[in-house]
Amino acid sequence: MRLLAKVPDYLYWDLGVAYAKEFSASEGSDYSYGGPGEHIILEGRYGSRAFDFNHLEVFGASDSFGEAVDFSQIELVGHRLRKVFDYAYDTNNECASRAAADLRYQQVRGKWGQIVIYPNVGQELFDVVTITDSRVGLSSALRRVMGIREEYEAEKGVYRQILELGGR
Repeated sequence: MRLLAKVPDYLYWDLGVAYAKEFSASEGSDYSYGGPGEHIILEGRYGSRAFDFNHLEVFGASDSFGEAVDFSQIELVGHRLRKVFDYAYDTNNECASRAAADLRYQQVRGKWGQIVIYPNVGQELFDVVTITDSRVGLSSALRRVMGIREEYEAEKGVYRQILELGGR
């Protein structure tokens, strides 16, 4: 259990191999959708939600402590504090890293969306993509691919890909 408590962001399996993915707010875009001359967006839905918490305090073993705060969210919705007691962490740095990772997850979860496109065989889970959808006023918005689904429309004989999106 102590090992899993220190795994960053996401642990997922692909063809029997475990991968750990740590999201970086500075990660660049891998592909673009919707702009002129780019992969077209057939349908799109986009939104954002307030964080469940915007201030996280982590208390560990041996009086270790760390915290992370998103002041822009506090200005938007008020102070939402969450306290976590996790004795798997022994140092202030470990507690601070846990707090930052949990707050980072809220930032990824804070934006959501879904686009329907013609299949892109190179698209991978957790890639950062650039979305331009003039129909809703989005221009060069960075999102992270959180889910990929393929569908086939038998009556039209067309494959479509649905990308579930989160914040970068």
